[in-house]
Amino acid sequence: MRTSFSRPAFTLIELLVVIAIIAILIALLVPAVQKVRQAAATTQSTNNLKQLALACHAYHGAYKYLPYNGGANNATGADNTSGSWAYQILPYVDQQPLYDSQNGALPANWSTGLAVFMCPLRGRLGYVNGAGGSPGTSIIPPGGTYTLSPVTAATTDYGEATNAGVSGAFVLWDFSGGGGFVEWDNNTITNWNWIFSGSNIGFTFTNGSGVPLTVTIWSGNAGAGGAAAGGGGPTTDYGINPWINSPTGTINAVTTKPTMTVLSLADGTSNIVLLGHIYYAKSEYETTASNGTTLMPIFSGGTLGSSRSSNGGTAATWLQDGAASSSNQWGSPLSGGGLMAMADGSVHMIPYATSLTSYLVPNSGVVAPVN
Repeated sequence: MRTSFSRPAFTLIELLVVIAIIAILIALLVPAVQKVRQAAATTQSTNNLKQLALACHAYHGAYKYLPYNGGANNATGADNTSGSWAYQILPYVDQQPLYDSQNGALPANWSTGLAVFMCPLRGRLGYVNGAGGSPGTSIIPPGGTYTLSPVTAATTDYGEATNAGVSGAFVLWDFSGGGGFVEWDNNTITNWNWIFSGSNIGFTFTNGSGVPLTVTIWSGNAGAGGAAAGGGGPTTDYGINPWINSPTGTINAVTTKPTMTVLSLADGTSNIVLLGHIYYAKSEYETTASNGTTLMPIFSGGTLGSSRSSNGGTAATWLQDGAASSSNQWGSPLSGGGLMAMADGSVHMIPYATSLTSYLVPNSGVVAPVN
């Protein structure tokens, strides 16, 4: 006679042992996965800097000098020196349509970044929108009027008027004292004008141009510069070294327009930073509001948003991303140092313990080794 044997269920102790083993394996696996992800993101960031450096070289080949932040000139497709250095090289990173689309007026709304300018180690959104709140849009026919809602508190609002042939004119009005004035963004616009009247109970603007105008209004405490200065567009995690254009490292330096030959005769292109990681506070990773300085679109030239004039000689100007202000610092999300593309196109990791001065300033006379 055959008897059957059935094994009893797992005991509680056996189950706890299995769970403990799985927990240990997960604990061992997670750091390894994180290391792999960071290594992949570091490689991608290195590749981005390599592409941007090569684009700068292509720009140099076309114009015989390196790109730079174009002063206070907003991006215009017909002007290769307008906008920031990042805008100027767009045709050389397969972004010719975006380059051609700009007309000197900063966009208000934007919703995408450009991967080549975004460091995957940060995971930032990579774009900003204009300051001063959400815009409203209306079309004013010739002779038509636009009346602003009455307000009782002091505020500053901004408006932009465009049509098929006219663009980029910003109008500022101030309710606080009942006065208002027109601020032209493009002095060549002569075929239209605003006629306004009113007080702190509301302003009325009349289209005296003879052509329909599409009017965009930003309302509510925009502050100095407002939408006109803030603007929207893609941002960059990498900045150009302005010291190659100016002995003082001025952000919008255009004083020398250096050639590769000039840099070769200085400390040598392999010893001079062309582009590199710029510092962002971690709280700014997901910020999409332009602040008019460090968080600015690449369409705006001469700003801290795409450059740093600091020579990185102290911890206050060369540090890992953290909680500090991002006023004028080089830095990166990496714990050991930041990625820098040298003028010869090579990309290196430079430790925070190393002063950047000898790398940023041509003719420093110091040739320091890099990793």
